[in-house]
Amino acid sequence: MSSRYVLPVLAAGLLAAGCGTATVEGSSATTTSERPTTVAFDPCDELSAEALQAAGLDPATKKTSVDSPDGQASAWKICRWRPADGQSYAVAVGSSTFTQDDLPSNATVTGFEDVQIGSRAGKTYHEAGSSDLLRCFVSLPAQAGMHNIIVDWDASERETAPETPPCSLAVEKAQQLEPFLPQ
Repeated sequence: MSSRYVLPVLAAGLLAAGCGTATVEGSSATTTSERPTTVAFDPCDELSAEALQAAGLDPATKKTSVDSPDGQASAWKICRWRPADGQSYAVAVGSSTFTQDDLPSNATVTGFEDVQIGSRAGKTYHEAGSSDLLRCFVSLPAQAGMHNIIVDWDASERETAPETPPCSLAVEKAQQLEPFLPQ
């Protein structure tokens, strides 16, 4: 997966808050809050084929985006899948030790809107300063941080995107995947 896809997700968590100092694209953020050092839920291993199929995704297309070697701390675990019907987008599911409350202070993301996904009070948002607007994030609170469902429309197929950013599609995928994500 290209850094274009992963960096905004990482930046959303790392720049907004964390333990110690984090540097992403030359920006440094120092915080004092204590957080778990490792994500409790790994969507790459723990989302079942049934869950992915319920969201119209092809389990065989899994690509790991962010994962640390076993035994090492990781604030994010992110995997992505392509739709089973061959449409021109990918859906990533990320789990993080960071929370939704951390997101608004991050200058790399904007456009926050509240959305109800199952029993959870979610938020949609997109990259700040992006001219493409081909990616939309839906964050869902979790006991040990948050989950993100990210729809990323293929840049080569931007004319086929139903909307930019594709937040309606991201909300739809979040609604389909939410029952399979731990509280």
